[in-house]
Amino acid sequence: MIPAESLLPTSSLVLGAAAILIAFIVRGFTGFGAALIAIPLLALVLDFKQVVLVVGVLSIINGVSMTLAVRGECDRKEIGPLFGGFLVGMALGVAALLYLPAPVLKRAFGLFVALFALRLLLVQTEAVGKRWPAWGGWVAGVCSGITGGMFGASGPPAVIYLYHRLQSPQVLRATVIVYFLAGDVARLGTYAAAGAITLPVLWASLWLVPSSFIGTWIGSGLQRRASPAFFRAVVAATLVVTGVLFAVGK
Repeated sequence: MIPAESLLPTSSLVLGAAAILIAFIVRGFTGFGAALIAIPLLALVLDFKQVVLVVGVLSIINGVSMTLAVRGECDRKEIGPLFGGFLVGMALGVAALLYLPAPVLKRAFGLFVALFALRLLLVQTEAVGKRWPAWGGWVAGVCSGITGGMFGASGPPAVIYLYHRLQSPQVLRATVIVYFLAGDVARLGTYAAAGAITLPVLWASLWLVPSSFIGTWIGSGLQRRASPAFFRAVVAATLVVTGVLFAVGK
């Protein structure tokens, strides 16, 4: 077995475990958001591109167990257009991740996170009664694929669209979970084909798996007890801070 410290500093592993725990508490509660929390925090001390890959591997491992638990509540009709658009956008996003300079990606990601977080803070309720047209799933899917391929965070475009399509919180959460698992598998397959999945990435992912499962368990429990509005406000405030750090950092 390869010692974790030979691939990542001990301090980075500890910070990584804490960041993944927090990120997957959010995912367990909402069905998405792990990448939005984990990537900004981990990328403050680790290589941005490696962080995107590690969080992607963890999302697949964790997403399988979550999908098995909620697959009966998923609205499968909504996934088709979203996933079709995702495949188109993902090609553009992955190319940008592999070939654009990391500082450019970090600043773009910081702006992306901050704007989305501000939206969560300012818009406390979604107009779920105003159903968006089904063709919007293709547009949301393309945008989701681009942000997923570049930043490992495909959540916001798809979730905003589904909020305007699905009125049941349980169905929304289940549909989001299943969609993201399909997207994560497609995205990681592309990374693997490009030779980006390295031994350090796999080892760091395995090291952080326990934190991801503990976080999901906590988040799922909070979903049944805590106030969604309060929890979303805390998450959004955290994202604003981390997004600004990325946008203005070197």
